[in-house]
Amino acid sequence: MGSEAPGMGGPDGKNKRQGMVKVLVDGVLGWIGEVSKLAGWGGRREERGF
Repeated sequence: MGSEAPGMGGPDGKNKRQGMVKVLVDGVLGWIGEVSKLAGWGGRREERGF
């Protein structure tokens, strides 16, 4: 009693699944960001001079 970390675990493992989904989504977003950098689609364009 009281020895569990707050917000961790649960009888149905819901928090564990949410953590795994977050890791997956973060990985996909990171990959999309890297691809967009390589393709020159993202980032600041400092040459505009506005």
